[in-house]
Parts: sequence; structure tokens; C-alpha cells
Amino acid sequence: MARAPEVIARRLLEGIVPQNLLALYLQLLKTGSCPLQEAAQRLGGIQNVEALVAANMAHCEESDRDGIWWVAASSVDVVLQHGLATLAHEAVADHERLLIGQQRMSQALLDAESTTAPAIEQLVRIVTDADETDALTETLMRSAQRDWLTLDLHESDDFALTPVEDASPAWSSTGAKMKAIYEAKNAETQARRAGLQSIVDCGGEVRLLSKVSMGMKIADEAAALIPLTFSTSSSTLLIQSSVIVGALREYFELLWDRAVPFAAPVCDAEGISHEQLTILRLLVLGLTDEAVSEQVGMSVTTVRRRIASIRDGFGVKTRFQIGAEAVHRGLVD
Repeated sequence: MARAPEVIARRLLEGIVPQNLLALYLQLLKTGSCPLQEAAQRLGGIQNVEALVAANMAHCEESDRDGIWWVAASSVDVVLQHGLATLAHEAVADHERLLIGQQRMSQALLDAESTTAPAIEQLVRIVTDADETDALTETLMRSAQRDWLTLDLHESDDFALTPVEDASPAWSSTGAKMKAIYEAKNAETQARRAGLQSIVDCGGEVRLLSKVSMGMKIADEAAALIPLTFSTSSSTLLIQSSVIVGALREYFELLWDRAVPFAAPVCDAEGISHEQLTILRLLVLGLTDEAVSEQVGMSVTTVRRRIASIRDGFGVKTRFQIGAEAVHRGLVD
């Protein structure tokens, strides 16, 4: 028995679009196309119709026959794509605000004439010596009692420590929990994959993001190290403000929830094999077929066959639709 459109829409859109708009959209979807005035009455006012139209969840058209404006719900796939795009823009905006705040804080420290510099320096200072940065990193790593969090840039970044160094017993000797997020490019070569695996082998957790725009290392709620992304030197910020470190931890956890586990455990969710799930998660990260092939140890031809099998199993036609379906099946974050 075919499910009602509003049932399918709820399954696909819940948690993606705001709940108040979803309720209005489902009501309009169930009602079907109707005159504007009737839609306004059914949805509790013209402002609710305008809200749906502004969110691309509905559209209005004037009838050529009688000049009456009609309202209809947008197709579910259009609403889903717009909702995912909105979430992506919000994530970028959050990230940009964090970077702007970091740059402003750094600039305040660089301004020797600033009357606020002495107060700021008690909480944040710039470390310009690479050896001192390394020593601070080692000290913080060994002092972490609960968490040692790493957000790492691509391997070419000067600030990024190699995974092998991060996986040393220093952070584990105190019983701290290691959580590291790396850019997905770090999984494209055998040497880098071995480095990531070494963290996992030492009891740490590793996740991958398609793009990492800044680096940072956090020890508990006590301190954090962040590279000065706008500086040509290897300068680093040492942050000891509990408020700032707390905000950085919140940002890390936000990214952690969206990242894909490296060397994910065996899973048979939704009838998807562990092999298919691994390929699916790498695919959603934006890795090429060649990079996925390197990661899973299969030929490119075999990887493409597996992707085609996933696509057919989901009943979709494009890679974008594979990703959207995977999100709403709960297979990826």
C-alpha cells in the first residue's frame, strides 16, 4: 500500500526544516493546490503562506483563466535540497564568525598601544617560536585529564602535527580521551591512513570532514592552541580563558557530530553491509572514486560497482540523491 505524500515528506524533512514550517507544509501538502485566500484560512493566516513561499516550500501562481492566485506545496525533493543547502550555509556562517573572532582577538594582542592588551594577555598570548609551540603542545597533551581534542588541517599546513605524533602515549598516559578530526584528504594516501589508524590503535577516535578550515588543539576546559591563519609565520595562540576554550569545545563537538568515523565499526543498518557503508560515508565526504578505492583497498571499477549497487538499493539516480537518502536513513550525519 502506497504511503501518503505527507508521511513520506515527514520522514524526509523532519529535523532538516524548522518544525513550525514543516507542520504548515504537511498541512498544505495534504490539502493540495488551493486559492490563496483558502490557503491563508487553512494555514492560520497569510503570513504563514508567505513564510512557506519565502522558504521555497510553497509557490503561488496566478490562474490565466480567472486571475485568482493559487498556492501549492513545492515537491518534497525541492524542499529537501533547499533545507540541506540552508543547513550548509548556516554551518559556514558559524565557522566564519569563529574565524573572525579569532582574528580580532589576535589583532588585539598585536596592538601594543591597546589599553586592553594587558588584560587580554592574561588569558591569551601569541607564541612565535616553533619550538615553544611544540613544547606547549606536549605539555598540554600530557596534562589533559579527560579530553585531548584535535582539529587538524591538511598535511601541508605547518601547524598540523602528524597523526603518528598525535598517537603517542602522551595523551593516553593520563587516561584522557583522544578525539581527532582530520580533513578527508588525509585518508587518500597509504602513509596518512596508517597514521590515522595508529591513533585508533592507541584507543583514540578519528573522524573525517571533507574540508577543515582551521586547526586547534584543546586540553580539557583548561587551554587551547590555535594557529594564526592570517599570519605568514608559525605563530600560534595559547588560550587559557575558560570562556573561550568552552566556546571552542562547542564548535569542535558541532564538527564532530557532522564528521564521518574513520575505520567505522561493522554495521548492518538498513540492510547495508559494512563495506557499502564505508564506501557510502567516504562518498558523502566528497572523495573521488580513486580516493575511495585507496581507502577501502578495492579497484576503482569495484568501487563504482558498489556505488551503483547502493544507488539502485536506494532507488535514486544521482550521487546527490544517494547522500540525501543516506542522511535521512540515519546512515551518515
